Amino acid sequence: MINDNIIPKSSFKAVIVTLIRSHNESIHRAINMLHSIELFYPYNYSVIIFHDSNFTLTMKHYLKSCVYLDLKFELINFTSMIINPTVTIDYVRREKLIDHYIRGYSVVHRPLGYRLMCRFWSYDVFYLKSIQKYDYIMRMDDDSYFTESIKNDFFVEIHNQSLDYGFRAIVWDIKLAGSEIPRILTSYRKQCIIDCFPFISHDAIYTNFFITRISFWHQPVVKNFIQKLVNNDTIIMEGLGDGNIHAAVLALASNTKQSKMFYFSYGHNSHLYRPRNKIFHLDEKHQWLKSFDNTCDKLIIIDPITNQLKKIQMKKRSNYQIDNSSIVKNYSLTKTIVFVIFYMLLLWNNV
Repeated sequence: MINDNIIPKSSFKAVIVTLIRSHNESIHRAINMLHSIELFYPYNYSVIIFHDSNFTLTMKHYLKSCVYLDLKFELINFTSMIINPTVTIDYVRREKLIDHYIRGYSVVHRPLGYRLMCRFWSYDVFYLKSIQKYDYIMRMDDDSYFTESIKNDFFVEIHNQSLDYGFRAIVWDIKLAGSEIPRILTSYRKQCIIDCFPFISHDAIYTNFFITRISFWHQPVVKNFIQKLVNNDTIIMEGLGDGNIHAAVLALASNTKQSKMFYFSYGHNSHLYRPRNKIFHLDEKHQWLKSFDNTCDKLIIIDPITNQLKKIQMKKRSNYQIDNSSIVKNYSLTKTIVFVIFYMLLLWNNV
């Protein structure tokens, strides 16, 4: 049997990407995810951490102090993603539960921040200037984690097999509002004869993990389709999930010879995938969600065999010490100092 990993990494460029929120919980979860990469996916790829404008130097230093991975940080201006800010934000804020049921769908649990995240992973990430230097990216959410060693490098495998896209699972998503995505998937189901994905109308890719070739997203058929969803803020206003959009993109431009499901042990939040499972298992005790106080020196997973919480000691990169609450406190202190300086300058000018 040929080992996929014999291909030298110098023949392609790849990077792992994630998106975090600027608060303690997301930062600790991200560290946990990064520890799982260090322990279970030790193929020495850099990680780009996308973040919003509230992300501070204290948060950055803390993240870097806890892991050995090469971390790169990039600010994302989410506000600039909205084409018609006044109309779109007002529309999302005014949505009421009764409106959803009258129209026959419900996206009430998808706030503006979630919708912007879906747009980012459906469109923006593939066209960032910083990403164009890479051939492939692999997404890992901050609350995702590997639960055992990955024997083959996914990047080498996708490169060796000339794949467009790799994913862990297909899931059923909520009914979508006025979107053409169900129509695309239904039409695909009827017309596809060979090398078909098992899609039905509201299927979605479980996109908290995916790996893809960047050039795939620059094909006219893909770019034009997503551009239509970006125009007039369709993704944001209709609350379209990035998993739904990815499924439609695969139906339009790929097949099961060019894209594949990877089988490996993996956790997302309290959802578990064992090596060969296609359907996630929900741990009813939600032990994992309640276990985060400090992940700097440990990896916390739900064991795929026992379903029990497991803590694995990790080596810290440095002796950088920080109180859990100070991540946010330092941000508040910075804002206070800036305000005081600004106020003093005003007083000085009025003297």
